[in-house]
Amino acid sequence: MKIQKTRIVRPFFCFAISVAAIAITSFAQTESARIQGTVADANGAALAGATVTIRSTGTGREVKVTTRDDGTYSALALQPGQYQIEVGQANFKTTKQDVTLEVAQTAVLNFTLETGEVSETVTVTADIPQIETATSAIGQVIQLSLIHI
Repeated sequence: MKIQKTRIVRPFFCFAISVAAIAITSFAQTESARIQGTVADANGAALAGATVTIRSTGTGREVKVTTRDDGTYSALALQPGQYQIEVGQANFKTTKQDVTLEVAQTAVLNFTLETGEVSETVTVTADIPQIETATSAIGQVIQLSLIHI
């Protein structure tokens, strides 16, 4: 009787574990992106308290974060799209950079601020490469084209 009971319970237990594992991994997938990086001065020293403003060029939504003691910052839950990042701190030139975020992308943007007047601005126009180096996740962006006949 014990052997027959084990034959019934074991497959049910394995099925329950499999369903739980699938449910957990489906919650882990996300459509949002994030930006993280460091802010340092011209000598490479970390700048704590620098303001990083992340502005969506499509919606105008702004997210402001402040660098930590080690000069790092991160902004989570950003929608895919075009963004302008502006980094500034008192007695340093403000720096701007444009970036395009894709679904589930983690963009690593490091900034070096030069000393100078607060009113001076340095603009970087290059876009970041689309190679994902911050995670081991595999993803793909699919673009749909409609053909009119």
